[in-house]
Amino acid sequence: MDDFLPPSQAPKVYTGADVMPRSLWVPAKPLPLPEGATVLYDFETGRLAGWKTTGTAWGTHPASGPLGNQGPVRRYGGRFYLSSYHGGDEATGTITSPAFVLTGSNLTFRISGGKNDKTLRAELWIDGLQQKVATGNQSEGMEDVMWNIAPYAGRTATMVLVDEESGPWGHINVDEIWLRRDVTPAAQ
Repeated sequence: MDDFLPPSQAPKVYTGADVMPRSLWVPAKPLPLPEGATVLYDFETGRLAGWKTTGTAWGTHPASGPLGNQGPVRRYGGRFYLSSYHGGDEATGTITSPAFVLTGSNLTFRISGGKNDKTLRAELWIDGLQQKVATGNQSEGMEDVMWNIAPYAGRTATMVLVDEESGPWGHINVDEIWLRRDVTPAAQ
């Protein structure tokens, strides 16, 4: 499922009965890359090759749908995404990407889940220093985040996803980590 449709946007179909779709479904395939984009991580292998985990929140493999009693996760690309809901909201831990070189002007990704930049966050570490932070949106619907990385071109970075929250909404979901060039960055 890609997203829920609010009643004000749901199309009305009249073929006998009054029918209004409540959700939008799309084929489970990776998103097409925009011009100038390079995939860093899309998790479509179904494995966490090279990623290092601590704790139990991130499990041993990417998610391919809701975990446990998690609601429907929406707007991820393809069949797999990262989720710290392995073990429920109570589970905590971190997952760190392999090192990569920053190219282009922006790093983009999708994130959803609990909203708390102190306990639930995606971090960009460059040359061993934390430079950028984003958090979820108190929803299972993923939203796009874009970080301006132009000043750091050519430097080494890692993504660190942190779940230190064990209460309600104590998880985040992440997918489609891409490097992009020639995209006007939003102020972040």
